[in-house]
Amino acid sequence: MKGGSRPNAGRKLPDINGRRAMLLLSEGMTKKEIAERFSVPYKSMLTFFKKMGAAQSRGAYAWSGKYKKGEPQ
Repeated sequence: MKGGSRPNAGRKLPDINGRRAMLLLSEGMTKKEIAERFSVPYKSMLTFFKKMGAAQSRGAYAWSGKYKKGEPQ
């Protein structure tokens, strides 16, 4: 069984004001600044935004082909 797959399993997030956090994010504050303002760990803030659906994808990974086997660099 994969860890945390059960409902309410895993470590609980710190108690933060979710509405205020989302508002600060929409105003342009970074997640790190928001974590500092709420005095919570940055990783917890990342998890919170991931669960809220506010995590932004970095986009498709562009392979440069720089490190191919058998070819000199």
